[in-house]
Amino acid sequence: MKTSELHIAPDRQAYFAGLEPKVWLESSFLRTWVVAEPSLIIRLLRSRHASVLNVDDMIGAIERAYGVEFPNVRYAARHLPLFLEGEKHAEQRRNSSRYLAGRMADLEINLPLLVERHLRPLLNKGRIDLVSEVTTPLVRDITSIFVDCPVTEEIIQLNLLDVFALNKSLARFKDLDLRVGKAKEFLAALNADEELLGPRFSALSMGFETILVMLTEGLHLAFRSHPVDGDDPIVLPAFPIETGVPISYRRALSDFEMAGHAFKAGDLLRLQLQVLGYSDREQDKQGIFGAGVHSCVGKQVSLRIWAGLKQGFDRLQVRGRASSYDLVPSHYMVRYNSVHVEVFR
Repeated sequence: MKTSELHIAPDRQAYFAGLEPKVWLESSFLRTWVVAEPSLIIRLLRSRHASVLNVDDMIGAIERAYGVEFPNVRYAARHLPLFLEGEKHAEQRRNSSRYLAGRMADLEINLPLLVERHLRPLLNKGRIDLVSEVTTPLVRDITSIFVDCPVTEEIIQLNLLDVFALNKSLARFKDLDLRVGKAKEFLAALNADEELLGPRFSALSMGFETILVMLTEGLHLAFRSHPVDGDDPIVLPAFPIETGVPISYRRALSDFEMAGHAFKAGDLLRLQLQVLGYSDREQDKQGIFGAGVHSCVGKQVSLRIWAGLKQGFDRLQVRGRASSYDLVPSHYMVRYNSVHVEVFR
């Protein structure tokens, strides 16, 4: 199995559980490590020796090499806290935190109604697609709360989380720059000043796909795990299993040793965050939202949404099974085209 496909393997939970070693140097020439050990992932996320990748520098290198500019991708790199370090990171993190906190009251009012409305397809027997009939419309309505206007189908199809993809060619950069530009135009039409535009862009680009995967994967796993001949209804776990960010990258700032491994300055560290959600230890599970200064700004929002889904879903007393699903090929995230289930009621 290719390392780039570990996070979308159909048997990934069992695969990671039996994986030995759980940390390895995949390329001695490129100095690329894969880390699938939960405790080491947490330590690396908190370590002062490891830093987030400097996307701004990467964009600059491409611009200089080809004589083109990507102003919209640069905008994304300078407004998403996960791409920043130091005071710039702290400032954008504060802005996003304040903004999300200000939308929580509307979420509390509307979430039960939205969950009830979008779970209605599960009231009927038969085959349904969780992605198109349940989770996508639900998360689109939730995202609309956090950007203060209805989010259109065109906007959610922009796949803005592609800003995190590392394998960006010139053509991919151009295409991404156009898509980010459309998102900015959509949000700018709200006549918001820059102070609001940044947090709204962050909520739109990070929020939609990450929450969509969290809810879709949670429901899918619940249907997959339920005994076909069981009499008990399907129940969602109290804590989500997976988010839309299955991996995270760090760059070693200096030579250092940790857990018996010798990392060198410049090493690329691929952290398989999703293994934290598969762990039996509760302290590991919390790490699916990251750790340290770069932990997810929207963690509390995500957990509130998950709790709302669980409450509404468990109340329906659904019985059924998973039948088929289709994933979009991706080297950095889990993105579903469809998840079909059979509802028995």
